[in-house]
Amino acid sequence: GHNKAHTIKSEQKRVPTVSLQKILHSLIRGTGLATSDTIIPFGDFKYKAKNLFVKFPDAEPMTKNALRFYWGTLYNSNNDIEWLNPAECRDVGIPLGDLRDAIIEKFNISDSESLEGAAIIFAGRCHWNKDKTKRIINIYDSERIFISLAD
Repeated sequence: GHNKAHTIKSEQKRVPTVSLQKILHSLIRGTGLATSDTIIPFGDFKYKAKNLFVKFPDAEPMTKNALRFYWGTLYNSNNDIEWLNPAECRDVGIPLGDLRDAIIEKFNISDSESLEGAAIIFAGRCHWNKDKTKRIINIYDSERIFISLAD
């Protein structure tokens, strides 16, 4: 009924309870948040930071559907900005898929060069490519993502 629609609306507003921008800066600075037991609330759940935030080289293909935020710096993207490549490791790829336009608009990304050296954090899911040679991390949505472009 009427209540359900209301719940969904307030839930969408509630997603960024913790600023991803702050979290990303903290992770990049190496404050120890990535390995800490600090409790981070997301939606109706609370997570330990060390279970929630995964740096790109540590990304492991997941069997179960758990919330994970992947983070790190970008080496570059392909020319059409459809695919992001982390700086920390060569065997991880991040396809933008259907979220490409929304993400480009949200973070004012002018060209692929502007992503070089950018810091990024997003809610996603990691899996193997067909040949199990590369880990692919899919971005869940254009809400739970933050990109900090290098100056």
